[in-house]
Amino acid sequence: MQDALALSEAAGLASALGGLALLRFNAEVPEPYMDEPFHLQQTQKYCAGDYDSWDPKITTFPGLYYAGVAVSKAYDLMGAEAGSACNLRTLRGVNCAFLVVSLCAMVLYYKKRGFASK
Repeated sequence: MQDALALSEAAGLASALGGLALLRFNAEVPEPYMDEPFHLQQTQKYCAGDYDSWDPKITTFPGLYYAGVAVSKAYDLMGAEAGSACNLRTLRGVNCAFLVVSLCAMVLYYKKRGFASK
């Protein structure tokens, strides 16, 4: 029960802080920033069904692009215009969701293993 409580607290805190940071960042930086132009273009290619194109400047695993496609398809199923969710704000939201999941995984890991104290 304590693990579930710790996990829900971590998820709630991470979601709230991540969501606030995301809203602020989207308001302050509405255009693609740093490496976002590369990742946005690559994800939009994936959303258009072009899985054969790859920008050689990108060196990261394509998980974000697949997640972006999945979110875009989910929006499509809910009646949004096809591909309309494959944009910068949505992709930043996907990154924020990955952050929340990662923090929850860390909480579970440390609850199971305990904190190392030296």
